[in-house]
Amino acid sequence: MTVHTIHTQRNTARRLDRQRQREERDRAAVAAALKALEAGAVLQRTNRAHTVRWTCGGAALSPEAAVLVVNNPRVVGVGDGLFPGFSQTYRWCEH
Repeated sequence: MTVHTIHTQRNTARRLDRQRQREERDRAAVAAALKALEAGAVLQRTNRAHTVRWTCGGAALSPEAAVLVVNNPRVVGVGDGLFPGFSQTYRWCEH
């Protein structure tokens, strides 16, 4: 049986607060990116050494936020990737 002390509960609460703050930041970033895409900006993926960087209209996006933006049905890939079926640039598409 695990006994939760005040310290373990405090650490758990801090971790959950940080997670909630990250999620709120990502939601705000997704909303701003979708608004910028609709206004004509592009979402770009840049491959760096051991990392991937996403930018939209000059603002950096976390990989989690970028996945949410790319999965939006109105956002389409341009098809400019090195391999067929992959894109590094995404734009807003009116249906």
